Amino acid sequence: MTAAMVPRMRRSQPTEAGPRICAPTTPCGWSIYNPDVKRVEMNITNTYCICNKDTICDVYEDDTTVSTYVLRCMKPPS
Repeated sequence: MTAAMVPRMRRSQPTEAGPRICAPTTPCGWSIYNPDVKRVEMNITNTYCICNKDTICDVYEDDTTVSTYVLRCMKPPS
């Protein structure tokens, strides 16, 4: 998982009140799937940061090397 390679201070942006907001390059979660049928078997939420109010945590990329969908904070479709 790429977040572990980024220094903790650069993974999120501090807010004045409340939890940290995930940086654009920091995953907000991961969905681990069975590679044979691509059925999600486990969801992991990043507990270090959350998505901003105007974004949602959604699939950003499919990391087939570890059978995981990487989720990032993104603007919802209009």
